[in-house]
Amino acid sequence: MKKIVLFFMLVLSLNAKNFDDALKALEKEDYKTAFTILKSLEKKQDKNVLFELARLYDYGCWARQNISEAVKYYKKAAALGHTEAKYNLGLIYYLGEDNIKDTNDGGKPTSCSKYMDEKDDIKPSLVLVKEDYKEALSWFSKASKEGFSEAKYSIELICDTKPEVCKQN
Repeated sequence: MKKIVLFFMLVLSLNAKNFDDALKALEKEDYKTAFTILKSLEKKQDKNVLFELARLYDYGCWARQNISEAVKYYKKAAALGHTEAKYNLGLIYYLGEDNIKDTNDGGKPTSCSKYMDEKDDIKPSLVLVKEDYKEALSWFSKASKEGFSEAKYSIELICDTKPEVCKQN
């Protein structure tokens, strides 16, 4: 009996998907597979898994575009040290959700072409992420300190256009 159980455990482990499988699916623009794999790996609290989940929500690839959900996952990835997640949070707070949404006439994001059935998706967030230059500056500063060069230019942009925000820091 033990041999049978061990055999099934071995078979299951060989079929288990990993982060590399998710990346391959993303490269092929197979967002359904990538999303499914990433959601199955979410509990491991890997910064790269959380970052890619955030991007799927950010861009509306397979999952409905949901900036609040993207922020949730970006913050988890950032807390685990993902530098680009910090930068992306800066972008979201710099632009605000109203300026991020890029939809076609049917309300679907234009950056991806395949979507899950809405009955399987999470409900859209009723809370919009507002433009917040101070919060953006905070996230850009964190990313810049970790060597993310684009963040430095974003800080300069905020300080040039909103010098009062930079004076407060």
